[in-house]
Amino acid sequence: MVALGALLAAAGAHAQVSGTVTLTSDYRWRGISLSDEAPALQLGLAYDAAGGWYAGAMLSSVRRPFGTEADLQAIAYAGYARRMRGNLSWDAGAEYAALVGESDYNYPEFHVGLASQRLGARLSYAPRYPDRDVPAVYFELNGNHPMGRRLRLLGHLGWQRRGEDGDDGGDTRVDAQVGLGIAFEPFDLRIAWSQVSGRDERARQYPIEGNDDSGWIVTLSRAW
Repeated sequence: MVALGALLAAAGAHAQVSGTVTLTSDYRWRGISLSDEAPALQLGLAYDAAGGWYAGAMLSSVRRPFGTEADLQAIAYAGYARRMRGNLSWDAGAEYAALVGESDYNYPEFHVGLASQRLGARLSYAPRYPDRDVPAVYFELNGNHPMGRRLRLLGHLGWQRRGEDGDDGGDTRVDAQVGLGIAFEPFDLRIAWSQVSGRDERARQYPIEGNDDSGWIVTLSRAW
């Protein structure tokens, strides 16, 4: 659900630096829990230039996968966004995600996106799926609908296709979230239900497998 907000912010007319501190009850990456269904703490920093260029980074606590010593994920990203006619904006960029101390799960990803004020679509391509030398494609829709001065309805739908790996024919996965956002300055509270289906249990999911396919997520953020 962050893709739409990031795209619209990057398309703004004025340069600015912003940051966030987030506490979430379950850090889910495209439907898969990276925190083993436990709370995670996240820090974010973003820079949006007046010309449409943007960059940023995020740090998040994660579960140590497969007995490794990695318990921190770092994501760096950069891109360019530009407003079109009306409320439409387009966006193109790249990111690099890394598990600190466990390079097998590091991967680059590239994306293009299109967004209006309430709805955004993004297509992402990873040439090297984490822990596997195969590509993966991910398409997502993110939306929000105001239900009053402080309340808004949030939605997310994602589809991923991972390439073939030897005798493994690849896999397709669908994930979805629906929830409510409540704004009370300077904090933002989100309560959402997350669901994922179509996982291939023969393949390692990044970076863990075997967690529940669904669950509630409560997230509290403070931005400045």
